This record gives sequence, C-alpha cells and structure tokens, in this order.
Amino acid sequence: MYYKDVCSPSALALRIAFPTPESVANAALVDLCATRLRYMPSKKRLAQLRELARNTIGTKNAQRIRSLVIEQRQLIIELRLLDSHIEALDREIAPIVRASREGQIWCSCPGVAATHAATLIAYAGNLANFENEAAFRAYCGWSPTEFQSGRRTDYSTLKKSGHNTLKSTVFLIVMSAIAADTPFRTLYDRLVPIKCPFNERTGKYERKMKVIGRVGGQLLGVMYRLLRADADVLASLKEGEDIPAPVLYDPAKHHVRRASHELSPMRLLVEQGEGEERVGGV
Repeated sequence: MYYKDVCSPSALALRIAFPTPESVANAALVDLCATRLRYMPSKKRLAQLRELARNTIGTKNAQRIRSLVIEQRQLIIELRLLDSHIEALDREIAPIVRASREGQIWCSCPGVAATHAATLIAYAGNLANFENEAAFRAYCGWSPTEFQSGRRTDYSTLKKSGHNTLKSTVFLIVMSAIAADTPFRTLYDRLVPIKCPFNERTGKYERKMKVIGRVGGQLLGVMYRLLRADADVLASLKEGEDIPAPVLYDPAKHHVRRASHELSPMRLLVEQGEGEERVGGV
C-alpha cells in the first residue's frame, strides 16, 4: 500500500530500523523519512503509516514480539545475501554470454537480456538436439493448441508440455519486445484488433494472450533459423578455415510481413558473396 515492493531497499531499511508496529508508532516522522533512499513514500504517506501502526491490532506478548523481530532480521539478512549472490552471478554471466556465438545471436534479438540468453542456452543446448523449429518451440513450452467447436468455442492456449523455466523466460522476452519500438511490437499492435474481442464498456481489447503466444512463436522461429544457420556454417568449415562472425538479428532484414491478415512464413537465406554473409527474411 505504501511501498510498491515490500522487499525494496527503502522498505527493508524501515523494517530494520523500526521492526514492530509499536516502534513505527512511536518514531518521529523525520526518523521515518530518514529510512528512504530517495523521496518515496512521501512524508504524508509515512505519517499515515505511523497512524495505522498506532491503531493496529497485533500481539502484545513481549516474547512473541521478540521472536518475530529476530526472525524478521534474519530473513532480511538472508534476502540481501541472496540478492548479492544474484548480482555477482549476473556480472559473471553477462561477459560469458556475450563472448559466445549463440549468446551474441540471442542478445541481438529485442527483449533478450544476457540472463535470458544464458537460460535458453543452458536448457536448450545444441540445436542439433531438435529435429525442426516446431520441436524447438515445443521444448520451450511455446506450442499452441487450438479449440474450435464451430459455434461457441474458439480459443487457443499453450500446451502444458515443455520446460516451465523456458516458457517463463520466453514470456518475459516477448513482453520486453512488445514494450519497445520493435517489429514484434508492430506485429502485436496489428494482431490485437484482429484476434482479440473488444470490450465496449472498458474500451479495451481482451484475451491478448493468444497474440502474445503468436508473437512469441514468431520470435522463436526467427531465432531458431539464425542459430541453425550459424550451426550449419560452423559445421561446413574445413580445418584451418577462418571462423566468420555470427549473423545477428537485424530488424531491417528479419522482419514480419503481412499476408491476408496472417503471418507469412519466415525463410532465412544464407548467401555468400564477395566475402560477406547475408541473412535475409522473406
């Protein structure tokens, strides 16, 4: 209510300095404000929080309060320790991913951060493990199932199969890609009025997950083709040949075109000429 994230640095600082409602109720407003890292919550909100603490209903048992304070302090220490471990791992993961060919290709895609790429590489492994793009999408948990009765039922959902971690990772990537000015955002904006029902009362389109699923499938398809083309190039090299730089995602080449309100198939062509590799989307 007063902190958007109860585990934010400011919220944790307040809970360490004033671990009980009684301590918050008896604290001076200037001391409560001193726990903020910046300017939120406002003085007015902190004054309201102090007033709520004065009227709260809670345990009055001194031993129970002491045990709760100890438990809370230990949990905060553990949380900060885990956060520091995550930050240290992120610092190690980022340069490793960006130094690998697969990592460079994944990170060139809109919405893909180094941690996302690391997760996809770690779980998916070599693309030779997948017979085709459909198998790769299914393993990532991004294979749709459609239900149609001919009258009332007409919807699609993602299959329950696939790796849950990869499915969550792809979802985060798609949400980041459609939040920015990318071809995938353009695709999303075009498909929402076509695929989603419009609620006249709220003035918004509903049930957008089917479009998110479609965009995610398109994104995985583009990346699969880039990664597979790169793997084929490496496999075709002879001993002693120089390894070419990986072909990265380029929105000017690997874009989505419209054809009768449906997505056109994406075909990535690898052409070699005059010492330059080019990947095109048709």
